[in-house]
Amino acid sequence: MNLAERLKYEREQQKMSQILVSKKLEIPRKLLSEWEQGKSVPNLEMLQRISEFYGLTIKDLFKSPPPKTIPAKIRNFFIKLDIGGSFNLISFSLWHPYHYFCASCFIKNELQYL
Repeated sequence: MNLAERLKYEREQQKMSQILVSKKLEIPRKLLSEWEQGKSVPNLEMLQRISEFYGLTIKDLFKSPPPKTIPAKIRNFFIKLDIGGSFNLISFSLWHPYHYFCASCFIKNELQYL
């Protein structure tokens, strides 16, 4: 995940619009949009303000967020699948938060066959 994607990700996690974030940071909305699209990058002072706003360090802004925790029911289901040798096939899908829904549908469909 690059800086532009992380800025957008953090804003969306807070369920905030570009307008609201730009007002809080006291910058034009268009500038925030350019950062989130990767057309430009904030200077060091702005990176500090952004990181404080989201409760992160500047270093965190350049890293991917940690993966979401897998619920116990699904983790136990994986243990059952691992016995059958299918664990590696779908575990990657659940690791990434954007693929969580698809993997959940897959598991829901597979549960009927257990």
